[in-house]
Amino acid sequence: MGWKLDQICWVNYYHLKDSNRGHLNYYKNLDNIEMKYQASWEDQGHESYWLDSSFYKNIAIASEYVSNHDT
Repeated sequence: MGWKLDQICWVNYYHLKDSNRGHLNYYKNLDNIEMKYQASWEDQGHESYWLDSSFYKNIAIASEYVSNHDT
């Protein structure tokens, strides 16, 4: 019996200066995207995803791709 979420594509965003970071290899259907903005260790590394325009651009591109392939 497989996982109920096996068919979902996941995106893992991470930054090397985020203490909660990680390049995930365990899950199927997963894209790991390293964020490369300037940040100090810890707080900026973890909280600055929301300030990086490339984060939103990537989400928009992924959403457009999914929308175009669902029809």
